[in-house]
Amino acid sequence: MLRMLETFTQLFITSRPHLELQTRFANLSHIEITANHTDIQVYLESEISANSRMSLLTTRDTTLKAQIINTISRKAKGM
Repeated sequence: MLRMLETFTQLFITSRPHLELQTRFANLSHIEITANHTDIQVYLESEISANSRMSLLTTRDTTLKAQIINTISRKAKGM
């Protein structure tokens, strides 16, 4: 009975790139998902707007919002 269930069971695993899952699981398919600069920018703009404190700070300093978005986007490297 257990052998029969194995053919119908599917497992979805997510991890950081540094983990070696290929050696632990047989027949593992690999799909790489990365965020691009625009994805990160849209997300950060949304978060800054939704946070009243951040919104206030970035309104007072017109360059701060761009600095935050550029710095985080650059350091995220697709994560």
